[in-house]
Amino acid sequence: MRKLALLVFLLAPAAAAPPAPPDVRLYDELLQRHVGADGRVRYADLKTEVERLEVFVRQIGEVSPVSHPGLFPSRQAKLAYWINTYNALVLWAFARDYPEGRDRLKGLLGRSWFFYRRKFLVGGEKLSLASIENEVIRKQFRDPRIHFAINCASASCPPLAARAYTEANLEAMLERQTRGFLRDRRNVLIQPGRRRVRLSKLFDWYEKDFGKTPKEILAFVASYLGAEGRRLLDGDWQIRYFDYDWSLNDAAAGYARWPSAGLVRRHTQKRLDLRSHSIQRGDQPADIDAAHPHAVQGQPGMSGRQSQQEQRLLPEQRRGQVGPVLRGVQQRQSQGKVQPVKVLSQAPQISAENFPPFGPEQFLDAGFIAGL
Repeated sequence: MRKLALLVFLLAPAAAAPPAPPDVRLYDELLQRHVGADGRVRYADLKTEVERLEVFVRQIGEVSPVSHPGLFPSRQAKLAYWINTYNALVLWAFARDYPEGRDRLKGLLGRSWFFYRRKFLVGGEKLSLASIENEVIRKQFRDPRIHFAINCASASCPPLAARAYTEANLEAMLERQTRGFLRDRRNVLIQPGRRRVRLSKLFDWYEKDFGKTPKEILAFVASYLGAEGRRLLDGDWQIRYFDYDWSLNDAAAGYARWPSAGLVRRHTQKRLDLRSHSIQRGDQPADIDAAHPHAVQGQPGMSGRQSQQEQRLLPEQRRGQVGPVLRGVQQRQSQGKVQPVKVLSQAPQISAENFPPFGPEQFLDAGFIAGL
């Protein structure tokens, strides 16, 4: 009888291990090794460890706050899980397909497929990235700071944090990510003389998350800018939006994001000074362009995006013509009243390059998704 009982015990299937939350320490180690302080990712290096990232992705597929709510007892634990899930899935998808899939977000159809149609296993349920963001993170938690925590792998997206989110560090990390993004002049540029403020395109796509009115949106921005931001609370301001750069946030790509507004102004001023000096010597505009190619094409080491931006800022100079801006410089020089030149920028145009990555209702209204 004892032998029979022992045989039954040995042949009985082992009890299944109790479910556990995803191993955040594993994910945190990978982030620290492969994400820079600027939020850009060393995808080539991460690809050599993509199997370890896949372990974390498989764990995400097994449990979630929906399938196992007892593993995530607090609001902070739940939100940390969903932010890590979104970021890890995006990171894994690009690292696995790198470098062949690095340009998948540059086209409108590529973005719609990646964010809306591609499904990932999360807690036993197949979800798209758009569903995770809009139906879970935005809808359930209603915290505008999440827009600066989730990362869609594009250059203009808020930088990816080099640490994983946890129940303990969630609040501090949300504050740090939000403050760092809003204090970057590539995302928020205040122009007091024109009563104009330029904001990241995120504030256009998700404006309702930040406030019901423009004043409420500016009040949110101002709360993270200190003394400089307080001027946004006074009077009316025009709101304009920066163009969105859909290139991959790849550390190997050099400038992954827009150069600062100050850098654009300084190099534009140098071009104007160079042209004015050359024209006073009697050079023709076409000769100036040929003799000083960097004054037209951008300084070595700068991104092509800056050259495109300068084309929009000073189109007449790009065509080799002496425009009204340059004539104004010459006139002030002749009078001995040279003043810093204000760089004029055009309002961003709606195009496929500026189209939202996910979420806003107008994306669904475009009428093309059903036909994919």
